[in-house]
Amino acid sequence: MPTSAADYSDEQGSVLDRLVRAADLALRRDGVDGVSIDAVAADAGVSRATAFRHLGKRDEMIVAVALLRSRRFARECTLQMSRHVGAFAKLEAAFVYLVREFSNDPVVRELFAMRSPDDLGPGTHEQAVATLGPVVESGRAAEEIRTDISVDQIIDWTVEQLYLAVQQADRSEAAVISRIRTFLAPALGAGGEQVVSGTVRSRIETLESAVTQTVHALAALRDELPPPTDDS
Repeated sequence: MPTSAADYSDEQGSVLDRLVRAADLALRRDGVDGVSIDAVAADAGVSRATAFRHLGKRDEMIVAVALLRSRRFARECTLQMSRHVGAFAKLEAAFVYLVREFSNDPVVRELFAMRSPDDLGPGTHEQAVATLGPVVESGRAAEEIRTDISVDQIIDWTVEQLYLAVQQADRSEAAVISRIRTFLAPALGAGGEQVVSGTVRSRIETLESAVTQTVHALAALRDELPPPTDDS
């Protein structure tokens, strides 16, 4: 059964949206193993038959709720990336944030257990492109990221690496960053010395940006100081 609001008319879509939100709340309340379609239907104010018709069975409900939550994660992920300069620094920030959040979310963990990385549900690829696509595009323009393969291919492979990172026993920030620098950056790098220089450049630009902000903050504080007095 479809689990995307785009598959329905406006009236049906509103029913589906209400069901997905109800399922999200029910999963938070009852847990992945305790949730039932009956409880979701009751919370949404629809019949059990309507819930089945629009939302589907348990697995389809998990996919729909995971996609809803992924949109929330994507907004915060974009904010995290905006604090860094350079494609690989942004990707590191994205992976550190998403691996932590996905690992701590029982619905996303269940989705990853149910599905392979190339079958995570409708809308997953589009969401990944919307979130990571601008970073990949800017990295290609800056000659950090290779251009011999399409952005879609890069995004799909990056999502696969994220999926694998979530499955690892060691999901610490250090382990995630090591994974990026050891595997993802060399694979996506523009080639040769640029594989290393692209990552190094990202770190340098991030530090330069931080230094510039610090200098501006110090200048602003200096302007607030009262003028020196002449004691002579």
